[in-house]
Amino acid sequence: MKERRKWGMGVVMVCAFIVSLLAWGCGIGSQGAGISELPTATSLDDRDPPDYDYTRANRLPLEMVGCWEKSFDVGGKKRTAKIYIPYETPIRSYYTVIAVPDGVDTGEFLVKSGWKDLADERGEGLFILEPAEGGWGSLEEELEYVNAAMGFYMSNRYFSIYGEHYLVGYGNGAPLLEAWAANNPLRVIAQVYVDSPGLPSSYFAQFYSKEFSGVTPNPSYLDVEFPSGFR
Repeated sequence: MKERRKWGMGVVMVCAFIVSLLAWGCGIGSQGAGISELPTATSLDDRDPPDYDYTRANRLPLEMVGCWEKSFDVGGKKRTAKIYIPYETPIRSYYTVIAVPDGVDTGEFLVKSGWKDLADERGEGLFILEPAEGGWGSLEEELEYVNAAMGFYMSNRYFSIYGEHYLVGYGNGAPLLEAWAANNPLRVIAQVYVDSPGLPSSYFAQFYSKEFSGVTPNPSYLDVEFPSGFR
């Protein structure tokens, strides 16, 4: 019981911390202003995965430090997601997935909101979902993009992550992460949404009787196959 109470308090503390950071990013206070810009994003498209960097024990290769962009073909249109990897990011760590609001420059938003500073301080990466040129669409319109971006994020060979994630959504980008979390509850550590229009209660009705057993869609993630005759 004590361990369960400690775990529960830990989640509460994480959520409280994220909420305080979100308030900071929404203009409450002046922290984050005047901080250096995010590095220019380099494309990951057609880039080979990095080699192991033996000069950085338990850290991602130095060549992966910085800001990256990955593009996706969604209905014949180019969509993008950004990745920010701080200098101290370990070979495997927990990342925060952020859906930025409409009408912002992603790099400028991450700096002014304080997310870049937090990532640098904790040595934890950021994976950022971005709206199309005209802004975020409806859940149905954005589903293909979200699935493509999250699929890349969870299976890429450029940076390694744990199977559980922090989710933070702003404005019209928030419902997309809310829906993803509802479909993948065992992959979510904590989630916070700011100025979200939300999802209708009818959307969540589909999960009332659904059981999440912990079995992943990829059987090889759980199954361990031993050679024939192994003892």
